[in-house]
Amino acid sequence: MICVNMKYFIVEKLNKNDKTAMLKARLDVETILEDEGFKRVEIDTVFGVRKQKILKPLQIVSYKNNEKKWLKFADKFSEDDVVFIQYPLINAVIDLNKIVSKFKERKVRLIGITHDLETLRYGKGSIPDYLYNRLYKAEHIALARFDKIIVHNDRMAEKLVSLGFEKEKLVTLGVFDYLYNGTTRNRKLSNEIVVVGNLSKEKAAYLRKVGKFKDIKFNLYGGGILESELSKNEKYIGSFSSDELLSKLDGAFGLVWDGDSTDECSGNFGKYLIISNPHKLSMLIAAKLPIIVWEEAALAQFVYDNNIGWVVGSFANMSDVVGRVKKNEYAEKLKNIEKMSKKIRSGYFLRDALKRCGV
Repeated sequence: MICVNMKYFIVEKLNKNDKTAMLKARLDVETILEDEGFKRVEIDTVFGVRKQKILKPLQIVSYKNNEKKWLKFADKFSEDDVVFIQYPLINAVIDLNKIVSKFKERKVRLIGITHDLETLRYGKGSIPDYLYNRLYKAEHIALARFDKIIVHNDRMAEKLVSLGFEKEKLVTLGVFDYLYNGTTRNRKLSNEIVVVGNLSKEKAAYLRKVGKFKDIKFNLYGGGILESELSKNEKYIGSFSSDELLSKLDGAFGLVWDGDSTDECSGNFGKYLIISNPHKLSMLIAAKLPIIVWEEAALAQFVYDNNIGWVVGSFANMSDVVGRVKKNEYAEKLKNIEKMSKKIRSGYFLRDALKRCGV
């Protein structure tokens, strides 16, 4: 029996095949919440995505079953309990708003954190209408009814206010944490840039166009790229779990860039950087790699204000930066990245956001 007037965070069953950075982000949130006095409660939903068209009807059935479990689950909580939910839900439901209504009936205080907002990443017309409409109900109706929502940064907050969210409900994170107590490589100035994450054409098509920047070497970590797609100045290192990745990252700079162009961050994923906090930036900071980030990205200001890297408009600009950095300037960035790395590794940013949520 759940006790009354307590703080809880809800844990869903994980997809066992998920080895993405998103899983690391969620697990870190859980660890920090538990450390901050939240009690872990698990809900028995299932991962229901079916890739085969013939099995798609079963996917809808699993979504509906997950929804029923959430509705029943909400009855366990009492008035004034604080319940923390991570969005998007791992195991999808048909109508998140119905679930929020049930929590509201129980007079529970709902707090959420947004890892991604797909309607802002893709936009109407980029995905099937039925999917966009379902996501819209979750992201623009259900989330707006939470008591507090932790969002990535000020730009995302401003965007959500323009879409009808109450400003008082939005708490900005600043940057994602990346819990880690292991070792990292020693850094020294060179022309080697670390690229980590989803290297596929959908997310990082620009990697197929960097061969002309011969004065830069790119060390690639992750999945989604073929050896035949690599230029002579690209080296594929491998794909590693989050526990071992940071000790493997070798290079002088860490790159935050998405899209299909080397002139700017373009496409849905590239433009999403304008309002989002990519988890890879936190990973690179935790690895003590000075950052190179697109000048239009929301976190470009964070990088600039904390003097932990360089802000560039294009790869041509990046090439100039890498070529002219002096040892004393690089040493200064390393000193600052060391300080920021300690904050991110300790969970500083979520802890601070929780205080501003009043919990």
